Amino acid sequence: MVLVENIEDLCLQEQLMNTLISLILDKNAMPTFAEVIDASDCNKNEVFARYTDIETLVFDTVDFITHFIPAKLTEFNAQIKSIDMDNPLALSKAFLAFDNLVYQLFISNAGRALLVIYTQYKNEYRLKHCLSHIKNIIVIETDKIMRQLTVVHNAKTYINRYFDAPIFLNTPYFFISSRENNYFKFTKSAKDN
Repeated sequence: MVLVENIEDLCLQEQLMNTLISLILDKNAMPTFAEVIDASDCNKNEVFARYTDIETLVFDTVDFITHFIPAKLTEFNAQIKSIDMDNPLALSKAFLAFDNLVYQLFISNAGRALLVIYTQYKNEYRLKHCLSHIKNIIVIETDKIMRQLTVVHNAKTYINRYFDAPIFLNTPYFFISSRENNYFKFTKSAKDN
């Protein structure tokens, strides 16, 4: 990520990232760099002084999202540390709350933008490592929560439901097919894992 040297650069970066995310949400697809510049009302010379293509802007946007989604999962993990692990009802309620949190994160503006970006660039040389990194971070944080809730699980499979879901144009959000058929089971205790 290019270091922001002054507040003007930061404002420009935020404006362009916000514009990119807005256009992604409007189209459920990646806009062109020209569309982002036109929609942002930024000075073109200032934009080109910082960014030369859409991929560089996408990299900064993914970097921003990287701090948002894992932070929410870490926060949830801290909240469930006080749960009675011998109470199946409490564990079940906590897992439902967790499942809902993950769903809400991925239909949030940042989450939806990430899924479109991932679909577009997951095999692109300059971005595939960055996108793989954020996906792995999310899987790791998810795994920590599932282990704490003593779920017989595969965190990677659970998160892949979102990253591998088909993206349709002209739909308000992404349909996650496996969410309605949750096959995750609870063990009797954490010792069973």
